[in-house]
Amino acid sequence: MILVDLRLALLLICGSCLLMAGCSSEMAEPALGTVMGTVTVDGQPGANLLIQFEPQTTATGKGASEVGAISTATTDVGGAYTLTYKGQPVGAVVGQHLVRVTSAAGGGPAGGEAAVTQTFIPPQFNSQSSLKKDVKAGDNIIDIEIVTR
Repeated sequence: MILVDLRLALLLICGSCLLMAGCSSEMAEPALGTVMGTVTVDGQPGANLLIQFEPQTTATGKGASEVGAISTATTDVGGAYTLTYKGQPVGAVVGQHLVRVTSAAGGGPAGGEAAVTQTFIPPQFNSQSSLKKDVKAGDNIIDIEIVTR
């Protein structure tokens, strides 16, 4: 009986130590660079487009699963965008990114606003994108030119 109680106490102590070690160490956020630019579609400003920068590697060589979250932005009527990381700070993880561009247009009667015309974005810029861009520490101006013809 004493042996069982001793084992149970040891198990609880070890489990508590592991739990405290796991909870006390927060993952540090990766280094971010500020990213802004303009998207053009066939030479015209690309309005209402969703821009996604998906981290692939970091400057320290970490792989895609270890580098951080996707940064996103929506272009304004002039095609300008500024990326945000996890919806809050401005920027993207420093390192190489796979870039995807999709139409963010929508609306209409169900949305309560007039419908916005969607811009056709070829698959090689979204679902089949191979467009890669490097984000460096500090300010980055990354313009994206989309040709649909």
